This record gives sequence, C-alpha cells and structure tokens, in this order.
Amino acid sequence: AGRPARGTGGGRGGAPPATGPLRPRAAPPRATSAPLPRAACFAEAARLGGAGALRAGRRLAGLVADVSPAGAPSGASPLAARLAVDDALASGDVPRALRRATRLRVPKAEVLVRAVLLGQSSAASELAAELARADPSSGDAAVAVILTRDAAPARARDAAPAAGLPARGALSTVGAYALAARLARVESAASRAWLAGARQGELLPSAPHDAVVVRLEVELVRRGVLTPETVSHDAQTELGAAVVRQ
Repeated sequence: AGRPARGTGGGRGGAPPATGPLRPRAAPPRATSAPLPRAACFAEAARLGGAGALRAGRRLAGLVADVSPAGAPSGASPLAARLAVDDALASGDVPRALRRATRLRVPKAEVLVRAVLLGQSSAASELAAELARADPSSGDAAVAVILTRDAAPARARDAAPAAGLPARGALSTVGAYALAARLARVESAASRAWLAGARQGELLPSAPHDAVVVRLEVELVRRGVLTPETVSHDAQTELGAAVVRQ
C-alpha cells in the first residue's frame, strides 16, 4: 500500500511528472508557392542546357519566354534565349520561335539559320528570302537563303559567290559555321579557305554551350575544316566521347 502504480509517475519506468500546462508543438514551416523570379528560371534553363539536359533546358526556357512579355531580364544568359527559340523550332513552330526571338532579342536572321539547322528549311525559305531582300546587309539572311536551297551545289564557289554575301562582320558564328559545313560537304579545302576569311572579320559570338554551334564544330572538325584545338571545350568533349564509343 502507498506505492505508486506502475507507469503513473514517480517510480522507475514511469513518466516524469508534469511541470506545467501542455504546449502545442510548433507547426512545420509551410512550403512557399511563390513563383521563382524569371531571371532564376532563365538561369536554370541555361544550366540545364549547358549540362546536356537539352530538352529540359529548352522546355523551361520556352515556358518562361511565353510568360515574359517584357522580354529577357537584364543579365539573362544568351543561351537561355536561344534555348527558348530552339524549343519552338524543334516542335516545328517557326512563328512562335520568331515571337520568342523578338521578346528575347535574338536576331531574326539567326533564327532562320537555326530553323534550317533544326529541320525547318521549308518554313524558313520564304522568310529568309524576304529578309535578305529587305536587309541586304544581313549575312545570316544570305546564309539562310543558301541553306534553304534544295539541291546541293556542284562546286563550293557556286554555293557562296562573293557578291551573294555581305561584309563578314554581318555574320554570326552559327551562320558562318552553318555555311562552312554546307561548303565542306562539297569541297573541304574551299570551305576551309572561306571560313578562314570569314573569321578574320568580327563574327558575332555564339552563346557558350550552344548545342547547335557545338554540332557544327564537331562536323567541321570531322571534315578537316577546323582542328580540335580551335573549337569549344564542349565540342572537344563530344569528339573525345565519340572516339571512346568507337
């Protein structure tokens, strides 16, 4: 008698006596539903695209571009803008690609070159011809016209007549490499000479990790137009991986 019941406190194994009123546990923090800033989304798209997750990077960049009427935020990666454009081109939607390009300040002529490279040659053909007539100084527009020709030229000099291309400085890197690749399929030596002359001018730089440019670099190395030492690290990595796979 007089001993506390087991498990009622006070004895060995019992619960400690209450020292005050029970207090409710703090609720776990709520997950925020606030959207990420556009700049962060563009940065993530560029990170994905640069890391090789091309489809995811393009899709994210395209989604953000469509809800960004004011265009790319200040300091946004130029790669993200091109990923958004390429996302539309890869789905065959050239008009949407051009709308995104306008918002994100990607030159229309470059978009048409990219359209041809991504399999939209027929849709880009008339637009490229119109742009070349409206802006004779646009090197990329002239390149896009050449690229949209159905038949491959019999000779390299027929594909790039001197009078058909404006000053070299009006060319983007993707435009110059695209034309060099077309020439190399006919005559590597002529392509090499033409590209050497084009690179003496001020080519508009490409965005880092641009998969479209990397693919062209790899082709130009394989055709003997460029050397591995002169291409981007991404292209060198792709070339090395191809050797390992053989």
